[in-house]
Amino acid sequence: MSKETTHPHLFALHEHESATLRFISSTINALMRAKDPVLSMIPTVRTDRVLGTQNTMASGEVVDGPPMESAMKLTIQTKDVVEGDIVSFIASLDAAAGEGVGPLVRQVFDRIGKLAQGAGTAIDAAGAPVSWDLVLRGFEAMEIDFDAAGNPVMPTLVMHPDMLLKFKALDPPTAEQERRLKELIDRKREEHNARQRHRRLS
Repeated sequence: MSKETTHPHLFALHEHESATLRFISSTINALMRAKDPVLSMIPTVRTDRVLGTQNTMASGEVVDGPPMESAMKLTIQTKDVVEGDIVSFIASLDAAAGEGVGPLVRQVFDRIGKLAQGAGTAIDAAGAPVSWDLVLRGFEAMEIDFDAAGNPVMPTLVMHPDMLLKFKALDPPTAEQERRLKELIDRKREEHNARQRHRRLS
C-alpha cells in the first residue's frame, strides 16, 4: 500500500507567489526612489546575489563597501486582499517604502563619505556655517570635467535638506568670490586638459 502524501497548500501556485513578490519588491523600490532625489539618481540592477565592492583610490588605499541592507515592515491585511481593496494595499506598500528609505539613504551617504575621504575630496567644515567660501573649498577638492567647448561640467551638489535651505538663503557671491571661482575654473580646465593629453599619449 502506498503512503498517502499530504499537501498543506494543495492549490498553491509558486509562479503566482514569485510574481507577487517581484511586484511588491519593484513597487517598493520605485516608491523609495520617488521619495528621495539621491536614490532616484542611482541606477538599479536586479541580481541573484548582492556583492560588496572595493574601490582603489589614487593613493592606493582600498575602500571596502559591504552590501547595504534595506529592511522595512510590510503589513497587508487579509481583509483588504479578499475584498480587493487596492487603495489600502498601495498605502501599505507606500508605508513600507517610507520606513525603508531613511536607513538606506543614510547608508548611501556613509558610503559616499568614505569614498570622498579615500579620494581626498572630503572637507571638514569644523562647524562653520554654509557659505560661498565653503562651497569654493568643496569645488577646490573636486576633479571637474569640461565639455568639448571648454565649458565646466559642474558636479551635482547633494545636501541635507536643512543645509539646502541655508544654501538657498545665501546672498549672491561677492565680486571677490566670483573672481576666485573664475580662477578655480581656469585652473581646473588646465588640469583637465593635462589629463586628456596624458590619456592620449599613454
